[in-house]
Amino acid sequence: MNVGKCKIVPLKEAIELQKKFIKIDDTKEYKLVTVKLHTKGVFLRSIKFGSEIKTKKQQICHTNQFIVAEIDAKVGGFGIIPKDLDGAIVSSHYYLYNIDETKLLNEYLNYVIKTRFFQSQVVAKGSTNYASIRGYQPLDYKIPLPSLPIQKKIISYLMDLEEKIGSVIEINTTINEELKIILPSIYESAFKSTPSGTKK
Repeated sequence: MNVGKCKIVPLKEAIELQKKFIKIDDTKEYKLVTVKLHTKGVFLRSIKFGSEIKTKKQQICHTNQFIVAEIDAKVGGFGIIPKDLDGAIVSSHYYLYNIDETKLLNEYLNYVIKTRFFQSQVVAKGSTNYASIRGYQPLDYKIPLPSLPIQKKIISYLMDLEEKIGSVIEINTTINEELKIILPSIYESAFKSTPSGTKK
């Protein structure tokens, strides 16, 4: 599949850091989130009453947000909030980003973050001075950003590919790991492009 020429842009052109926090109510139940390493997904960790949660300042997750773990980002601790975790909470050790879906589809971003192209940027920016990353750093990570119709075609193509891979790969090999190999070749033409004003 050839996506043709495609501009490379920083994520800040299509996402925005959420900065809103809430105070936990001891009498209410809350879903807590865990972000698996190596871009293996975002899942429910547990359900607790507010009285069981020590840190009372938390963030509310919303469906299709991009979530990044402050400490685990360098080992693939990021993903997309699924529908069943809408309204769940995370601490300040996670960063939540709202996606402008008039520019960037969450399903497309979910594939891009599994590529070596994307992950190499996370490691590079998180390797100096601190093991963890800061909330502003993901805004500068670059991605290939084709038009929405092309994004939809790529999503459809990769969903079909996942089904085919899932029928032949070994049990101990995940689809995500396969995509790390597949996606760079799919986006090869895009990755060869450089942002305006950047030398090759």
